[in-house]
Amino acid sequence: MYGQQEGEVVSEESPTESTSFSGKLMCAAEQALLNHPLPGTVVRFSGIYGPGRDRLIHQVIEGRIAAVTPVIYSNRIHRDDCTGILAHLIRCQEKGAPLADLYLGSDCEPVTMHNVMAWLAKQLKVESTETMQSPLRRRTSKRCDNSRILETGYQFRYPSYQEGYAQVLKEGGFLAPQKA
Repeated sequence: MYGQQEGEVVSEESPTESTSFSGKLMCAAEQALLNHPLPGTVVRFSGIYGPGRDRLIHQVIEGRIAAVTPVIYSNRIHRDDCTGILAHLIRCQEKGAPLADLYLGSDCEPVTMHNVMAWLAKQLKVESTETMQSPLRRRTSKRCDNSRILETGYQFRYPSYQEGYAQVLKEGGFLAPQKA
């Protein structure tokens, strides 16, 4: 959706310059919602992960890890925070609190893809054998600013990838049981 690709910070005010079919389709869908006579609010979620959404964990288990350079920023949000944000915004609306037309749903720590994968490898006790030169299309390198959703009073259950992936690793059975 966003045209920024050099690690820039993006917010709800940043221009969308999508050139992809799916990005253009999402922009059109957002505009249709906002133009509808019934009031609506758009939430743009970043990379959703959680139980059943563990592709990155499997790449790390296979020994693949993103290269340090070029720097590719990754924005993530745990599945439970996606539903938490939606429930929070509904409660705000029910209380009559003013809502913006658009919110970015992303955790509090934009981080490089290399750092996420290196952290996962450490947790899984996996050595990387293959450096992935381009795990994501370069156009995705940006840092999402979630200030607007935080200003509504939302508190993240998983404020960074470490807390969120720790839950996924534990609940998903990815970690070896500790010996007594």
